[in-house]
Amino acid sequence: MKYLYRSAKAGCASALQTLALSGATAKCGNCDQADMQKLQLCSNCNAAFFCSRRCQKAAWKAHKRTCKPETIKEMWKERETLVKELRPKVARAIELTQAGRYEESERLLEEAMRLDFSCSPDDKIMTMCTLGRHRVIWGQNERALPLLDESLSLVEETVRTVPATLEVNREGMYQAYLARGV
Repeated sequence: MKYLYRSAKAGCASALQTLALSGATAKCGNCDQADMQKLQLCSNCNAAFFCSRRCQKAAWKAHKRTCKPETIKEMWKERETLVKELRPKVARAIELTQAGRYEESERLLEEAMRLDFSCSPDDKIMTMCTLGRHRVIWGQNERALPLLDESLSLVEETVRTVPATLEVNREGMYQAYLARGV
């Protein structure tokens, strides 16, 4: 285990990128303290914050699974790949909805909502807990718009790269579903 060596305020590009994409704030991985003056990055992975060596030691058993630079790089590659898959599927689904081809649109949206953005063990646990809320056949449920909003918000929080066209076309998708007689 490598000990802390770098101030979180000075930060490292990968740690700040992690926070920016996840929408999270920096907190100690053990005691959840959020004081940026005291937080330091793990010198091995540059992705976890701790307020002291004592907290780092206390959290080591859980942190060591993901405390490998190779693991962090793999996680970022996986997320980038998922984002590349998500954008065209959702954009095409919006186009199909506007063209009145609802079944194809529903199929693409279902595929997009099935993408697994959980790249770390902790993310996978969270995904399993919330997966049931997102199993909706789009356009056949009067609650489709709120669920679409919720799903898009979750994707946006996770990746922070949802295309601007989604925001513009969300109302159009809802109107298309209403016109269909849902």
